[in-house]
Order: sequence, then structure tokens, then C-alpha cells
Amino acid sequence: LGFEVWNAFIDLKELLNKHNCIVACEEPLIIEHSSYCTDNTACFIDWQQLWWNSMTRFFLDGCNPQKFYEAIECFQELGSKIRRVNPECWKMMLQMVKKGTAFHLTSDLVEEKTAQQLSAALIKEPGPILTCAELDTLGL
Repeated sequence: LGFEVWNAFIDLKELLNKHNCIVACEEPLIIEHSSYCTDNTACFIDWQQLWWNSMTRFFLDGCNPQKFYEAIECFQELGSKIRRVNPECWKMMLQMVKKGTAFHLTSDLVEEKTAQQLSAALIKEPGPILTCAELDTLGL
């Protein structure tokens, strides 16, 4: 592998690490609470705490960092510990998280950023085509 490939790989790894930190530390917002939610403020606060105390640990654990879908599975198992998060709000948020609209940027980073960087570095436009007279002067 050439320098360009290693450079693209290292840049991509750094972008993915930053993205994981952002996903771990910024919980998805509850846009709309369930009609059964009786205390939106408490629900929101506990949602934030649950995300921070669990997803951050799942993603950023130094010994065993988990990938997105593995972390979501572990997060889903915390359903019994949701305290003041309304069960209906919990279900809605899990669905939103599983869809991963905000979190599936990793594939975009891999496909777009790395592909663009590699294509720029590795695919060179051909130079002008030499005429027969120019080739003769070069002895080719």
C-alpha cells in the first residue's frame, strides 16, 4: 500500500473516532413525547442521563469499545432501568436510534471522504499525448 492509501486510512480512522465520540456524547433529542408521558422534563432529563451513562460507556470503553449496533443492543437491554423515561417515549426513541438517521454517517465518511481522497491522490489525469515527431525527438 502506498503513502496515499495509508494517509487516507489514517484520516478516515480519525474521522470515525471523532464521529463515535460525538454519537456517544450527544444523545438524540426527544422531539415529541408520547401522549402518555406525564412529566416531559423528567423524561427528558432521565433520557439524557441514560444515554450518557450507557452509550458513552459502550462506545468509548477503552478495553471493549462496541460498534454501533452492538451498543444499541446493549442499550435496549437497559429498558428496565429507564426510571422516569416514559415507556412509550422509550419505544419511540429506540426506534429512532435504530433507524440511525443521525448515526449512519460512518458509511458516508467511508464512501465519500475516503473515496474522494483516494481518487484525488491515485487517479491522475493523463498528460497530453505526444505526436510522432515529439516521440522521435525523445528517441522513443
